[in-house]
Amino acid sequence: MTLSSRLLSIAVLSAVLVAGCAARGVRIAELKDQPDKYDRKTISVTGNVTDSYGIPLLPFQLYKVDDGSGEITVVSRSNR
Repeated sequence: MTLSSRLLSIAVLSAVLVAGCAARGVRIAELKDQPDKYDRKTISVTGNVTDSYGIPLLPFQLYKVDDGSGEITVVSRSNR
């Protein structure tokens, strides 16, 4: 293996690792314990929807999401 292909392999592996870390969702327990850390930031939460609420003709819905570490209510701008 040449030096340039080794460097390319290392660069690709590093990019995959960084992308994987950035895509990690935030645990609900962590979000509740440190809300200031996530203030004004976009995050992703993965879990099961345990309940949903909506009012006809309003452009949003509320969902209760549980990821096993806690539960939060999430507001969605659409009902999709």
